[in-house]
Amino acid sequence: MIYDKLQYRDAYRTLPPRIVRGLEFLATADLAALPDGRISLEGDELFVNIERYDTRENDEPEAHARYVDIQCVLSGAENVGVGARDEMREELSADPERDIWFYRGPVTDLLLDEGRFLILFPQDAHAPGRRIGGVSAPVRKAVVKARVE
Repeated sequence: MIYDKLQYRDAYRTLPPRIVRGLEFLATADLAALPDGRISLEGDELFVNIERYDTRENDEPEAHARYVDIQCVLSGAENVGVGARDEMREELSADPERDIWFYRGPVTDLLLDEGRFLILFPQDAHAPGRRIGGVSAPVRKAVVKARVE
């Protein structure tokens, strides 16, 4: 997992090229002008989902095997619970075709607000969209999906 501000993205130029291109997209695209939904950058190898939702209780961390997530809030703020996938206590459900597994286990909240990003690798479980201070609030978010090389 990497947690940082987009302004420091150049520190990560040695990561796999798709991740670097995903970070560059988040830092340079006019994200406010993009429609909600899936936007293909490089087919199924690199794409972004623009999402809108209200933060909520989320006690079911998820993880992916084929994709790295680069999550970046465009407006609003949320907590993202993060933990090690191998420390999850219980697998609740799995959908390998959709590349998603849900768990129950310990997470630590990180604040994801405008200008920050979170890179989540296959070994990272994460519970996105969590309330801050128990209060639900609207969020608009970009999630870049970079296929694992």
